[in-house]
Amino acid sequence: PFSTQTTLQTDIFFHNSTLTVDNIFGQTVKQIKNISGQTVVFSRDNLASGLYFVRLTEENKIIAVDKLVITDK
Repeated sequence: PFSTQTTLQTDIFFHNSTLTVDNIFGQTVKQIKNISGQTVVFSRDNLASGLYFVRLTEENKIIAVDKLVITDK
């Protein structure tokens, strides 16, 4: 769980990937494009506290899927 920002890491080196964040209803609430490397710094911005699902894709292939929990301090 995090309240303002977190760092997401993978074992795979990705290039020109997209991180998509969906809420529990399956609606995309945030998307970060053109990501390269093995880490992504994810900022909460205006997202409400709760459970979110993140998906990292590259060339329409899913590289990683995980859950995020955002909390209020």
